Amino acid sequence: MFFIKKKNQKTFSLWFRASSSKYASGSNSAGAKVFWFFFSKNNISFFAFFAILSAAHAAPPSAAAKLVAANTYPFTLTGDRLAGPGADFLRRATEGAQFVLAGEVHHDHLTPLFDLALLAMLHRDHGFNQVVVEQDPLGIEAILQPNLRGDPVAIGHFLVSYPTLLGFASDEDLQFLAGASRLIAGPQPIWGIEQAQSPVRYLELLAPLAPDAASRRMDEDLLADARKAEPTRGDFAKFLALEPTTRGRLQALAAAYHARPQTRAATLLTRLVKSAEIYAYRRGPAGEAGRLASNTTREAWLKAGFVAHYRQAGAAKAFFKFGDNHMIRGLNFTGVFSLSTFVHELAIYDGSEAFGIFVIPVGSYLEVSDLAWMKNLRAALPPGPVVIDTAMLRAQWRLLADGLSPDDRNILEKEIFGLEAIAYLPDSRKAAWNLTGFPVPQ
Repeated sequence: MFFIKKKNQKTFSLWFRASSSKYASGSNSAGAKVFWFFFSKNNISFFAFFAILSAAHAAPPSAAAKLVAANTYPFTLTGDRLAGPGADFLRRATEGAQFVLAGEVHHDHLTPLFDLALLAMLHRDHGFNQVVVEQDPLGIEAILQPNLRGDPVAIGHFLVSYPTLLGFASDEDLQFLAGASRLIAGPQPIWGIEQAQSPVRYLELLAPLAPDAASRRMDEDLLADARKAEPTRGDFAKFLALEPTTRGRLQALAAAYHARPQTRAATLLTRLVKSAEIYAYRRGPAGEAGRLASNTTREAWLKAGFVAHYRQAGAAKAFFKFGDNHMIRGLNFTGVFSLSTFVHELAIYDGSEAFGIFVIPVGSYLEVSDLAWMKNLRAALPPGPVVIDTAMLRAQWRLLADGLSPDDRNILEKEIFGLEAIAYLPDSRKAAWNLTGFPVPQ
């Protein structure tokens, strides 16, 4: 408790209203001198001043907390079902969406389980009938074969022979792929549109398509070298990404095949050559310019891969599962206009809309210390998993930027304006790798 002598209450009130905002915002020592003058002259309790000053300081966080609380929805994840206010919000928010884009932190435990539950809801309630993933097209083609489709254990056994075929092959990722292929009917429920990361499967399939003995020998020589370079999961992408002669050899192979456009051989060779180009830019001596060229080429390749499937399908309501950088609308963190930007614009062209959500798991490859940009957001969150309606934060987003570094403000701005929601999963862990026996990524 605190007190102010009655005869000085009016004097203090007038002074505090005139000066507290200046003092609370960090004025210089002159403000302190004014305080100490009134403290000594008017017999104001030390505790009185600091209680009122603390209230003045608490006003901006209180406004931020109210903003977050009004737009945060808890949910539960049980098996393949989302429930609670967060699930209800997502159901309403995606009612008019043609595309839902889920950005992720890779190799997490809860994220693929959340994504599968969200996909099940979208399929059941809104008729979503397609999944688009950041995976090698040949890998997806393989796991949709009748002997593997819908069976994560069988898929894991298959991948042991092709350890670098799928970029994301944790138990939980395989459960997502298997679950999606059970949920959605048709021969191609999942579209893989990533660049190739290993040429082994491609070269195996190209061998019987060779037009002559000389081109087949070229293919078999490349295949032998690729197998030698990538015998284990730890050798991921070595032949395509790190070997400087690979791109030229693949270009020579494509020239030797003389494959007609849109044939199987042409498709496989085009994917290999473009993948080698993406990696060559990153490997080369151009530094930042090379990385920009690699990222620009890769993002364009993802867009082209999606469009090829989309045109063939005629119409689709699609769920995307990619790394967060690809799902940010606008200029992403690597300086290029993302796949999400294109998909949002396509939805507008189709007279529809797209909905982006970033799934943020804490406890696997992200810790609270990695989320400085979320400091003011997290301070207002209740315990447990929640969905945050970021679209409703945009008009007052600067309340959530208070005290952040310029870099963290930039991240916060991109996440709020580049996505429609955040799913925050505070109790996750690293994914398991028992189905393949591959080492856990560090």
